[in-house]
Amino acid sequence: MSKPSTPAATDCWPDLPAPVRRYTRRLVAFAFALDLLAVVVFAAIGRRNHDEDGGFGVTIEVAAPFLIGVAAGWAIFRLWQSPLWSNRAIGMWLTTVVVGVALRRIVFDRGIAPSFVIVATIVLGLFLLGWRGVAVVVQQRRPTR
Repeated sequence: MSKPSTPAATDCWPDLPAPVRRYTRRLVAFAFALDLLAVVVFAAIGRRNHDEDGGFGVTIEVAAPFLIGVAAGWAIFRLWQSPLWSNRAIGMWLTTVVVGVALRRIVFDRGIAPSFVIVATIVLGLFLLGWRGVAVVVQQRRPTR
């Protein structure tokens, strides 16, 4: 007798029919892209407020430690299992800040003044959690089918 097979730990959608899985994967990809975009917007606003030039490439370079932080947060908290509002999203936000600030100082050799850390924490919190809050409100207001 063989044992019943169990889904792999990485298989997030073992019970869902194909159309729902496809929608869910699109939602996950969209949520991840929004998080990355939020970090790039954060970096662009910071550069603009400090009258720094250099174009999109330099903005991405400035955002890089926090983009890595987003990816780390998504991996640590498996945000693909619940990409909208959840405690996982809060963990991802905090991971983004901690990893981003650490990488900014250690790897990218840029400053981390206390005021920068405070602003980064608040603004990234608003950006990374804010769109999720809006999405939940919109989702709750939609009529059920």
